[in-house]
Amino acid sequence: MKLLMESWRKYLKEEESQPRKVIFMAGAPGAGKSTVINKLGLENMEIVNPDEFYEPALEKCGLGKNIQKIKQDYLAARDKLKELLKDILRLEEPEDGWKHDVLMDMYQNAFDDVGNDRSFVYNLETTKGEYDEQRQKVITQVTCFNQAQKDAKSKKARLADEGRNFIIDGTGGRFAVIRNQKEQLEEMGYDIAMIFVDIPLETAIDRQRIRGEEGGRTLDPRAIEKSWAAVNKNVEPYQELFGDNFFHISAADEEMDDSIAQTMTQIDAFLNQMSEDFQSELKPRLQKQMSRLLRHGGNQTSGPFNKKAPIDYRGSKPPGASGG
Repeated sequence: MKLLMESWRKYLKEEESQPRKVIFMAGAPGAGKSTVINKLGLENMEIVNPDEFYEPALEKCGLGKNIQKIKQDYLAARDKLKELLKDILRLEEPEDGWKHDVLMDMYQNAFDDVGNDRSFVYNLETTKGEYDEQRQKVITQVTCFNQAQKDAKSKKARLADEGRNFIIDGTGGRFAVIRNQKEQLEEMGYDIAMIFVDIPLETAIDRQRIRGEEGGRTLDPRAIEKSWAAVNKNVEPYQELFGDNFFHISAADEEMDDSIAQTMTQIDAFLNQMSEDFQSELKPRLQKQMSRLLRHGGNQTSGPFNKKAPIDYRGSKPPGASGG
């Protein structure tokens, strides 16, 4: 019994002492970060990704995953309203454009100008109604995105507080944000690495197009180009920040498998001290078993729990024993 308890105590303490690991994923939209995670065998690690919350929220709001279409429909409705207002008010749009509040003032002025002309009134109201509908979709989409970011941040904080190993999956476009998160996690005792998934811009755009055709979430090419440029300018800063724990993977279709194979040894070396998944699953069960065993023992501080054992029979003599 004592040997068993000591073995469990040692086992659990070794599990608790293992260095915790966090891996940042970086790469443009369409780079193939999820594919790389699966090919590296990391899919069993917890993953923090705003898309986990963002895409279901878009579906729930009835927007679907085609972000590119939401933006295009809004821009088309806005341009239609602008052209109508320009014709009625005989104005030219400035180089920096008209903001929403200015458009609404222009709409009211145009409405006053057309007076009781029913055809103009109908055209104005219908055009503005289309604009309002599409603008609301954009506002809802942005709200879903912001909430998804908050939900992902909360999940990351929970996993870190629990001492879990996890992956932070994002584009990595903001260097300062990654650097600050890395410092915070290191202060909590984590070992940190980054896997940078690199593809040409044309490939990223093409993969987004294919994803859209297959019903996945899509971005317009300009948004992809902007994100691609933001993350790729950070390659050297990330190499310096993560040092030996910066892992570069070329994810072009014909290069991904070879690049992963070349990098896997280094990634395995980074993860070699990470405890097996089953340890986290066994620990709660072992604790319960230890508590049940200690329930009838004589040591109030046995086990790795630093709490008194709930002894029921302290001071009671065994059945058949003599004496008072």
